Amino acid sequence: MKKILLINDHLRFGGGGDAALNQEREILQREGYEVYTLGFGTESAQDGFLLSFKEANSSKKNKLRKFFGSKEVTHYIEEIIATVQPDVVHCHLISKHPISVYKALKTVKVITTLHGPNFFCTSSWGGLKNGAPCEQSIGMKCLVRGCSNITATLLYSYMKHKLWKYLSKNTDLFHCPSRNIYNVANRLGLSNLVYKPLGVDPEFMDPVVKPINKRKILLFVGAIAEVKGIKVLMNSMREIVNQSPDVLLKIAGRGHLSKWVEDFIVEYKLQENVKLLGFVPHENIRQLYIEADVFLMPSIWQEQFGLVGAEALACETPCVASDVGGISEWLQHDQSGFLVPPLSVKDLTEATLKLLDSENLRKRFGQYGRSYILTHYSPDRYKKSILEMINKVT
Repeated sequence: MKKILLINDHLRFGGGGDAALNQEREILQREGYEVYTLGFGTESAQDGFLLSFKEANSSKKNKLRKFFGSKEVTHYIEEIIATVQPDVVHCHLISKHPISVYKALKTVKVITTLHGPNFFCTSSWGGLKNGAPCEQSIGMKCLVRGCSNITATLLYSYMKHKLWKYLSKNTDLFHCPSRNIYNVANRLGLSNLVYKPLGVDPEFMDPVVKPINKRKILLFVGAIAEVKGIKVLMNSMREIVNQSPDVLLKIAGRGHLSKWVEDFIVEYKLQENVKLLGFVPHENIRQLYIEADVFLMPSIWQEQFGLVGAEALACETPCVASDVGGISEWLQHDQSGFLVPPLSVKDLTEATLKLLDSENLRKRFGQYGRSYILTHYSPDRYKKSILEMINKVT
């Protein structure tokens, strides 16, 4: 029986990277693999197949570990590897302790999935703050362009210098979920790259019955953060409500701008038009997609895939999303939704209203989107990709 060790920033479910990890774990378990998952958190855990390194209570200490490495973290991972003896280690989102993690992986076969630009960018946006794409690579240009201050620029530059040799030397295969991140990684000098898109969960293959809503429902799923375009979304809602007073926006997620959103709702009297759902367990998300008339994804950062949008399309819900990162690889403009410029309240508003005003357009886009996603991003294709990558490195 082959053993697989999955390493991620945390064990709890969060965003798209965590969904991909959870789906991979289920795939491998069904295929008879012995799967271990290692994360980092405020409590230590070594219970069966879930392992967690207890981080320091001090955020300053954890920051120092991130940029300069930690013998303690490296030693912990080396001990786990010696105990488990995995055939393959698959690293997913590694942004908390990158130097320490990759330093510990010199004796095993390693796959690294590039879920985001955190190895290539001081802000992890993968683009400029005005929504424009960036060639990436960490250096003094990050300071000059206003993406980071002098301290952050120097720390990330040091980390890149120290991390890069471990990252490239100790990774046998870099998994790129989008052509966008493949091109970035290739341009920056990483080798052993393979493009394998993510896939939706098996439950999204089930038939979809769209309800007849009394009110038009918009849906946002993701972190309530600036990089996800939450401020753009809320300002767009002011304009949307002016023309469609009965519309309801549901926001599923949590983040550091939650209080800002709450205050915005009160200030502009949107209490009847915006509903904050907080964190919604993944098993309940599909029903939200099905109930929604339009899915909104106004991201500013360079989304490397944007799994929530693909999931929404799989539920016959058309999307309006920013034309950034890998989003245009699964969202066809004027076929399954609309691609709009990032940060443009006007374009987001107009595209959303166009869909709200036409039931036939929503139905046509939704049906096309579901067909496209289930053809190109099915769970079977993702399963095949996972097994191919593991066989390739072993």
